[in-house]
Parts: sequence; structure tokens; C-alpha cells
Amino acid sequence: MRHIAHLTLAAALLVLAGCKTTKTANVDPTTGTITAPVTPVQHAAAIASNFKDWTTMQCGGNIKLGGSNGMSSSINVRMERGKSIAISLRPMLGIEVGRLVFSGDSVIVVDKLHKQYIAEDVSLITNGLPATLEALQDIFLGRAFVLGEGTYSTALEAKVQLEQAEDRCVLRPTQEVKGFGYEFAFDKNDDIVSLTATLASDKGQTYGVSYSDVKLTAAGKIAHALGIDTAIKGRQLKLDLEYGNITWNQEVKIDTTIPKNYKKADIASVAALLGGK
Repeated sequence: MRHIAHLTLAAALLVLAGCKTTKTANVDPTTGTITAPVTPVQHAAAIASNFKDWTTMQCGGNIKLGGSNGMSSSINVRMERGKSIAISLRPMLGIEVGRLVFSGDSVIVVDKLHKQYIAEDVSLITNGLPATLEALQDIFLGRAFVLGEGTYSTALEAKVQLEQAEDRCVLRPTQEVKGFGYEFAFDKNDDIVSLTATLASDKGQTYGVSYSDVKLTAAGKIAHALGIDTAIKGRQLKLDLEYGNITWNQEVKIDTTIPKNYKKADIASVAALLGGK
């Protein structure tokens, strides 16, 4: 179970994907009617309309570590926008055996089975990327964003490029973070497909998040399934998350404390515990 808790922590070492546009005229296959091409402004507005405001989120779901043959556990997820993220591991009978909590600029992993914990600066998983907690929440929910500016909206149109490629749209920032490039991809329905990031510090290594099962909710379009391919301590890792029964804007309680008498785990051993390649 400790493997799952630590991988979830590794999850935030993730990545990002993008969007830009120039569509040609469309022809209705049934009527032959030619419609006007979608302009970059129109397409940008359509993508931005995917993302609605929210204050809190909570849901059940499942987490899997290491691909199809890896370990899995039921989870409970809670978020307070811009404040905290908590993922509780509950493999049997709803009993919590561990949790991952992002709060402020720190990340905490509590392993109840072995009475151990990890408490580190969030840079442990962002490799120095200036990602805010709200950006991490966008990553977990499948929402595009501009680092340092917030969730993507029409107000940020001048800060991104939109490019059309076959049946996909790619959005990337016009100004990239030093040593770090990222972009988001959307399908023809403007549902998010992926987030890809390249870190110069890792010799151009590319990491990614794939999204699926995008559903319309009170907070806009949210990806209910995501697969994270990343690395920690040089080991490649894979994490899959599935959400179900999301509830928005109701009171949530997130425990950010570390239980008494727990031993601090050695962060250098995390990669080995995760079992990455």
C-alpha cells in the first residue's frame, strides 16, 4: 500500500499538453452545406467555455500503480480550490490506510499501515516548476491553464497559441517557463486529450498525462479518467486515476496533520518503493 501512496505523490511530477487554431470551411456530409471556418477567437472561446468556476470538489474512485498489472485501491478525493488536495487510499471496507495531501507549498504522504510519513516542499514533484496548487488541481481535473496566470479563459487568449492539426487542437503558452515546455491537446469536440511537458533539466525528457471519459459537470468539462507517465529519481512511473460521483461546492474537511509517533520516511528510498522501471 505504501507503493500506492508514494506513487500518488510522484504523480504531481507530471506534465502538460496544448492548443492553437486555424480551421478551414466545414462541409455537412448529409446536406453538403458549407459552414464558415472557425476563427482562432471562436475556438479559443469554445475551449475556455469548458472550464467553469468551483470552490470544492469531492468524489470516490480508483487508483492504480504500475499499469494493468499494478496494484490498485479505492480512493476518496477532496479539493478546496487553490488551497488543498487530498487523496485518501481505502482498499477495503472504506478504511483509510494512507493519504496524500497537497497544502500550500508542501506535500505530505501518510502511510498508516507502517506509521510513516513524508513531508516535503511541493518542488519535490514539480522539479522547480512554479506550479501553483490551483495548477495542480487543473492537472488532476483535466483543465488547461497558463502557469502563473490560472485556469485558461478568454482573458488569457493573448498568452497562448492555438494550432489545428487534423482532428486535434494544440494549445501552448506563448511564453514558456525557462527550461520547461508544455502544451495541451483537445479533440474535435474540444475535450481535453493530453498534457505534455518537456524538462530541459532531464535532457529533454518528455512526461505526459492522458485524459479520457470527459463529462460535463457543474464545474464544466472534467476528465474522469487520467493516466500519468512520469519519473522520480530516474525511474519511469505510471499512475492511473478514475473518478466517480463528483460533488461540487459543498463543505469538505481535509486533514493536513501528521499523526503523532509516526516516523519520517527517507525520501531517497521512494523511487525503489514505487517499483518504477
